[in-house]
Amino acid sequence: MLDEFTAATGIRVNYDLFDSQEMLETKLLAGRSGYDVVVVTGHFLERLVPAGAFRKLDFERLPGRANLDAELMAKFAQYDPGNAHAVGYSWGTVGIGYDARRLRELAPDAPTDSWSLVYEPAFVQQLGGCGVSIVDSPSDVIGTVLAWRGHDANRPTPEQLQATERTLLAVRPHLRKIDTGNQINDLAGARSA
Repeated sequence: MLDEFTAATGIRVNYDLFDSQEMLETKLLAGRSGYDVVVVTGHFLERLVPAGAFRKLDFERLPGRANLDAELMAKFAQYDPGNAHAVGYSWGTVGIGYDARRLRELAPDAPTDSWSLVYEPAFVQQLGGCGVSIVDSPSDVIGTVLAWRGHDANRPTPEQLQATERTLLAVRPHLRKIDTGNQINDLAGARSA
């Protein structure tokens, strides 16, 4: 697609991927990143807009903006008031993946419809031999713990963050890895084992 874009427009695209949003944030905050378009999550957008990492959008040059889903744009506005610096590119969610057969063998009483599967030490310990991992994304992990505890993941209190830390420290000894990008391969490998 990038080659086709260059052929159609004459514009050469520099396409970079980062191991984490924290790495991208560091590059952006250093200034003069050279990027025209950047894809970040709402949490990072909320931090980077006040820091001056992004210019305001020129709405005159974005006529298709009127076709964007108003409900989603309202959600994005919580990170960028007035949607002045960003347009929603994608919408996603964080979930739990597991091998149902192995889960039932190792922890038959473990819930499959709750974050308790990941954040209750008793269940994670039972599954530890199979290989439990969590994503290397602090905002996602902290957010899921907060949501699991019934808190607003976007506006945690210091006390809620301290409780989240205790939760994560309690399960840490039972985790095989904290990683992003290998979960699909790990699950595929579990099926063939």
